[in-house]
Amino acid sequence: MALSGKNIATISVVFSAISWMIMLASSLLIQFEKVNMVQNGLPIFVPYVFYIFFVLLLYVFYRAQVLSADGINVIDLLWRVFVTGLVATLLSLLARYFLMALEGSQHANNPYFLIIIFEVHLGLATAYLISIFVVWKRLVLYQKNRKLLRIWQFFETSFFFSFLFFFFHKGYFDISFNLILGFFAIMSFVLSANLKWVAYLNYRQKWNSILLLLLIAFYILYFLRTIHDLPGFIAATYDMTQNITLLALFAFTFVYSVFSMLVLLFNLPTSSVFEQKFEEVINFQRLSQSRNTGHDEKQVYDILLESSVSAVMANGAWLEVYNDEDAPMVLYHKISPKRRLEILEKLQKAKIKKLRSSDPVKDMQTRRFMANINDLEYRSILAFPLYVQNRELGMLYLLKDLYDGFNKEMIEIIRTFANQASISVENFKLLKEAIDNERYKEQLKIAKSFQKILLPENLDRFDDFEIAAYSKAAAEVGGDFYDSYKSDDDRIALTIGDVSGKGTSAAFSMSQMKAIFQSLNMIDLPLHEFTNKTNLALGKCLERTLFITAIFLRIYKSIKTIEYSRAGHCPLLYYTAHDNMANYLELPGMGLGVLRDVRYENHIQVGNILYRKGDILVMYTDGIIEARNESNEEYGYDRLKKIIESSATETCEEIENSIVKSVFNFCGARTPDDDFTLVIIKFK
Repeated sequence: MALSGKNIATISVVFSAISWMIMLASSLLIQFEKVNMVQNGLPIFVPYVFYIFFVLLLYVFYRAQVLSADGINVIDLLWRVFVTGLVATLLSLLARYFLMALEGSQHANNPYFLIIIFEVHLGLATAYLISIFVVWKRLVLYQKNRKLLRIWQFFETSFFFSFLFFFFHKGYFDISFNLILGFFAIMSFVLSANLKWVAYLNYRQKWNSILLLLLIAFYILYFLRTIHDLPGFIAATYDMTQNITLLALFAFTFVYSVFSMLVLLFNLPTSSVFEQKFEEVINFQRLSQSRNTGHDEKQVYDILLESSVSAVMANGAWLEVYNDEDAPMVLYHKISPKRRLEILEKLQKAKIKKLRSSDPVKDMQTRRFMANINDLEYRSILAFPLYVQNRELGMLYLLKDLYDGFNKEMIEIIRTFANQASISVENFKLLKEAIDNERYKEQLKIAKSFQKILLPENLDRFDDFEIAAYSKAAAEVGGDFYDSYKSDDDRIALTIGDVSGKGTSAAFSMSQMKAIFQSLNMIDLPLHEFTNKTNLALGKCLERTLFITAIFLRIYKSIKTIEYSRAGHCPLLYYTAHDNMANYLELPGMGLGVLRDVRYENHIQVGNILYRKGDILVMYTDGIIEARNESNEEYGYDRLKKIIESSATETCEEIENSIVKSVFNFCGARTPDDDFTLVIIKFK
């Protein structure tokens, strides 16, 4: 089973502590041999061997802690190194204080005690340097490439192989020692040039990093001085100044710390500018994506105001958004409505400097300007309009507490933000229109299917007449309707009507009319009372702006009679076969819903017709007689009458086709402006 990073860290730190204790014990034993001039056969390099194990195990420990992390946070890594150095330095100072406290006593020169002090400092320094080495490795390999990875692997391998050099007992004055030390110094400088992580820190993080690196470098120098000086006070078992690995660690960690501080310092002047530009890009992206992130127009204006203030570091601002109402909507930033009016008043006396636009149309009508104003709090103002398709949408005002506080770059940034905000608002409007259109189409689709259900496919009939119906809506849905109701084997009720207006509202009013027609026909009411109750019922549910024209008629089979009433609708057209002549029956009547009380009853009249074989009755809506051709001439009553008279010998379907064909031929390329409906009855 594979060990986790936490388990590896625990095991390695335990064994590193054991290695250090064995190193200390073997050093004390060798010192005992030297003091007492006895030989136990323990080689002098044994402490160094365990020191190597100590270093390797520390490397594994810190690597498991640092390099196994999924992400990288530079400040956290530097803070971890700083805390390690602080703890190690405090422990070192405590040991040195203890040594100084014993000065003058017999223990102060005790070689065994001095070796313990030295080994403690060596362990603390090594642990601190290895912790830095692992973190620096993480930073050097930030955004690594293959070449950099190979250089680091060569450096790290050379570093661990340098342990072997100690066994040759070479020192400062040996040329090979200095060549190898020079190699590590050169590699330290080469690797210290890899500081890509610096670019990803903000201004505040860079200052924090400089402070931490300064303290880290101070701790490195402290331990270098301490390790170098301590062997002079004791009869050391071995000279750590010959430890080229330790010296290489000091060199690399210190050089990288210094390089990092210098690069951070050089980046500070441009850091704030870079952050400002980065923030401008983010704000521009917010404006660009405002439509896709579910924002509305108000939120776009909020983002524009916030982004503009941030981009030019304005001390106050407001945004006026014009609408159909008299007063504009105003958004404020660190300024009160009262101060806004005061600034606008002082602006009337200021010297205005107009700013040109890249758009010639906007340049002629531009209100872009910059001005210095005489105010205790604000000294300069920048005004920028928002345009959508050459229509001014609003006005952005930015204030600063300095004269001439806006430079060319700031003006360009605001221009970009204003243009993008205008585009976003325009997109919102277009999107809203598209959604409204889709919603309207869906409503029309529902209304059309609903209307199709309401209009009967087959009207009720007796065997002594034939009947045909036709309806055509000018739009997707219309307000024309027709219906029938067969009470018994002797009576059939028929109706045709026209709801004022068009579209879905007319279609739903038509459904109300159908429900009332069907319901009241279940009750055996005289036609006069039926018409009156229909008006009263519609008056309670019909919109106040709507009314309905209709004709109600009943065909009585047994007595060959047609009874009818006219509610403001087009007059019936009746063809008498005996006279071979058609006439309009203009019985008085008022539309349903015009009067919605008992007064309506006074406007109802009922007529009767005795029908014979070959007679034809035509009910229609005004969409037929008011249909116009390209010369704006109406189809009229006479043409309809002549069609009936000329086709009286034909069947109902043939008469219907003749009328429809005649109307469309008359209109030509012009589409009929209104719905038109026909119900034709021919008696056998």
